[in-house]
Amino acid sequence: MEIDKLNGTVAFNDKKHVYWDINTNNKFISVTTLIEKFAQPFDKDFWSGYKALEKLLPADAWKIERKSLLNTHKIPKELLNTYDIKELDFNKAQQSILDEWDKTNKESCERGTKIHADLENSMYKMGANVTLKKFGVGGKFVCDKGRTALDLENGVYPEYLISRTSPDNMLRIAGQIDLLVKKGKEIWILDWKTNKEIKQKAGFNTQTRSEVKMLYPLNTIPDANYWHYALQLSTYAWMIQMIDPEYIIKDLILVHFDHNDNQTIYHLPYLKKEVESMLRFYKKSILKQEKLAKLKPIEY
Repeated sequence: MEIDKLNGTVAFNDKKHVYWDINTNNKFISVTTLIEKFAQPFDKDFWSGYKALEKLLPADAWKIERKSLLNTHKIPKELLNTYDIKELDFNKAQQSILDEWDKTNKESCERGTKIHADLENSMYKMGANVTLKKFGVGGKFVCDKGRTALDLENGVYPEYLISRTSPDNMLRIAGQIDLLVKKGKEIWILDWKTNKEIKQKAGFNTQTRSEVKMLYPLNTIPDANYWHYALQLSTYAWMIQMIDPEYIIKDLILVHFDHNDNQTIYHLPYLKKEVESMLRFYKKSILKQEKLAKLKPIEY
């Protein structure tokens, strides 16, 4: 695969979004993919059908059926018959919702890529006069394109590839920090988000009568993107401190660019204990899978 970014022996291919060690060819799981494993699964078929019914049903009927749909997370064919909705019309409405989601996601990705590239290039243009006052970070910093060593006294590192391999080689994780800021031993981690909105509260589970939480061992954390991002940046912070325990994490900063290009800055909590619990659990799951693979009977 073509190497689009390299830090040490760990490479990244942008097209396939793959991290690997160029010497051993061992693959790394990305930080975002790892965190997604602990989010509640998204039932695309149900929710697209749910949104389709919202369009097809009369307002009064929707008020009646909505609660039942949220309780069962199923769309019975009998419901279509009750309201004389042809299956073909329902399928068309559902596909329209799915196409709309795909279009929005594609546009968001393209917009996000451009914003990331513009911000990265702006850092390189400023060179030795990078200022981050608007993000709450004082002082002037140096941006040296291509530098991967964290040896600048006051430096910024855009799109910084970071990785961590456990001593037993069982756990291999990697990711890219949108902007790593270093002032001596003090570290700031900044991340740019360009999705529609930042949600600090998760949806309501009608069965448990409580806010939806992430999967164990993160089941005390709301399953909302604000908390997913807090975990993402906290994992980067943990990886930085594994490089050098003397690094002090000063702040985890999320900068949200909404679809009107307004900027909102969030100062995220450092969820260090939660990250360590997640990594321990994930490592155990890898060991379990390997044991099961060894027990699998040989097919002749």
